[in-house]
Amino acid sequence: MNADQKIAEVERILDYVFVNKLLCAEAIQMAAPMSPLSINGRIHSVDANKRLAILGDAVATSILCKAWFRGRDQNGRFAHGQSIPSFLHANPPEGNPQSPTAWTNIRQRTLQNAALARLGNAIGLGTTIVASAGHFGPPGTIMMATAFEALLGAVYEDAGEHAVTRVMAHVGLTHPASVMSKHPNPLQHPSGPPLLTDMLLLDAGCGVPLEPP
Repeated sequence: MNADQKIAEVERILDYVFVNKLLCAEAIQMAAPMSPLSINGRIHSVDANKRLAILGDAVATSILCKAWFRGRDQNGRFAHGQSIPSFLHANPPEGNPQSPTAWTNIRQRTLQNAALARLGNAIGLGTTIVASAGHFGPPGTIMMATAFEALLGAVYEDAGEHAVTRVMAHVGLTHPASVMSKHPNPLQHPSGPPLLTDMLLLDAGCGVPLEPP
């Protein structure tokens, strides 16, 4: 099977061009434990995507967890720790850190198979999966979620965590019902690039979402 068109479609959807096209091919290969695929005019024996899916799940979890850990809500805090509403302080020194419960909610609502499958279907990844000859119809929840995770793993292997962060932001793999504070900017690691552009990670009900910094 020629995989070039499917790889090109994946790259369009993710807004990411793979340096190593074989990684993308492996991420969408769900036809057999190993399947021959034509890539750039050459036949390759391509593994199924389960290993990449495990990697992608771990990477996405790490990215979201770091954004949660470094994130702050929009309530400022006095030096002694007393919380105050942000509107009473023109420039809050910092916001309140998020609770472990908030992280549990973020992970469940964002990275569970059902959530990944919904997003994958919405952005059109279903047509890019290389399925077995006996598979008919759209991919099921587990198939779609696995392919999505595998593609994140493939991007990580191809270009690292920052590239995965950008892809996640582009496709909307974020936690929507949340707010972030601009004081400090929780998306900016002190020694590195933004964690996730426009990501909204914190608990719903904290206030009106702010514009991204």
